[in-house]
Amino acid sequence: MKTEVNNLTGYELVNGMFTAEEAREVLMSLISSKLRFHSKKNLHSYERSGVADPKSEERINELQQLRKQILAELEKANEEGLMAELQANVQLKFREPVSK
Repeated sequence: MKTEVNNLTGYELVNGMFTAEEAREVLMSLISSKLRFHSKKNLHSYERSGVADPKSEERINELQQLRKQILAELEKANEEGLMAELQANVQLKFREPVSK
């Protein structure tokens, strides 16, 4: 689903009920993709300037902690036979570039 309000467009990426194992697959795929993105960004920064990207390094650490937390919660849900309701929305807004 797509919604638009004042130059802000929202996209519904995930919305539904999943087994804990299905939810794990969906969420780990999203997190892994973000980890790859920041790892590449960090590597490119290091290759260009000899300095790692501090924002990417911080985000990598946050995502690794998030992954551990989600896996623990999903393991518990799986043991209890619970379903997981996932809702993931993305908001897209276009802005002028930040001058350097």
